[in-house]
Amino acid sequence: MVFHAMLIHGINNNIKYCFSNRMGASIGINDPDPISIIRGLSRFSRKVASVLSRDFQAFTPGVQYGNESDLYFDDPLLLDAINKERKAPETVIPIIHQTSGNQPLKGGFIEKMAQISNLCQIFQTRNVCVHLPLEPFDTTAELLEVLTQDGLLDAIADVNIAIDLEQNWHDSWFGFTEHLLEFFPALDDALERKGHEGLQDKFGMTFDSGHFFAQYHLSGASWRDMEKDMENLFSRLGDRIRTIHLHGNDGTGDHHALFRRNHPNTLQGRRFKKNQDILFKHLPMLNLSDRNTRDKWDTVIISEIGNPFNEDAFIEHARLIAANLHEK
Repeated sequence: MVFHAMLIHGINNNIKYCFSNRMGASIGINDPDPISIIRGLSRFSRKVASVLSRDFQAFTPGVQYGNESDLYFDDPLLLDAINKERKAPETVIPIIHQTSGNQPLKGGFIEKMAQISNLCQIFQTRNVCVHLPLEPFDTTAELLEVLTQDGLLDAIADVNIAIDLEQNWHDSWFGFTEHLLEFFPALDDALERKGHEGLQDKFGMTFDSGHFFAQYHLSGASWRDMEKDMENLFSRLGDRIRTIHLHGNDGTGDHHALFRRNHPNTLQGRRFKKNQDILFKHLPMLNLSDRNTRDKWDTVIISEIGNPFNEDAFIEHARLIAANLHEK
């Protein structure tokens, strides 16, 4: 099978779609059953991608399915619904995201990744996002042991998928740039020592903008240090960042809010704007807009929104992302 790398913009499946009528109304559904959610998210993602493709460049629509979607993966009817959207003439790419409950140091991780590897082959999707551990201390040794186990490497070696490891927050060790810059070379070295240097490319990175700002603000970092560490991360690990989660916050938590063109002139509004400005200043460093023409892996941009929204506001958010992928 021939794969062509894609530039994907997607929306995340949030657990609130199952329980909140307002959240469901955001994507145009009244009955929050899983199949309606799959279809609603796919329909909405197609509309957003068509706007971005018309006004900026070609984007393929996607939907990210995280831990809250495990029930989808155990139900043949729901798997079929997701796969129908994937095989539709206007395809929607399903992206699988394993969050902190299923990170590598949790029990059953390798078995879970074997299941996900099979799903990726069914869905013909290639980027799997996996959270790095939450611990505030260094777990690199334990993490390398898990990620270089034969059971995991066997699950991904002969299939066209990669694991994009996501930096965390909550004062976690892997929320700081300096530790990420140490970890990925250590992973490459560990794979090489085991004779698996050919699999180094199977481990990419996910950058989550909300995690970055929450981690740094809550640690007491200055704006200047935040900018310096973002620039350092993007310049040194940018080619490894294949998945990016974009959403706004004010640094007091992981808000999963929309980006806005105009923010209220309040303390919170000014903090939202400052974080957004820093992100959009540095985002062009990643060369996301044409990465897919130079890389065999897809470039995945997920708008991870966790609260009810309206269509116009979401499209404004997505347009701000697309407009800031390039140097101005």
